[in-house]
Amino acid sequence: RENVARHPNADAPTLVSLSRDRSQPLWYLVAFNPNTPADLRRKLQERLRKLGQTQTTK
Repeated sequence: RENVARHPNADAPTLVSLSRDRSQPLWYLVAFNPNTPADLRRKLQERLRKLGQTQTTK
């Protein structure tokens, strides 16, 4: 699943599905896959930024 999330030829519907999977934190890999739809990629990258800010304030 991790390999699919980071694979440059993974299709958009698969990446969207992986980003929603709560059993594994694959969303961070999907966030940087060039085939992820742009709006989802921005949303996931913002989530990552917020996570980073939370970690630095603790």
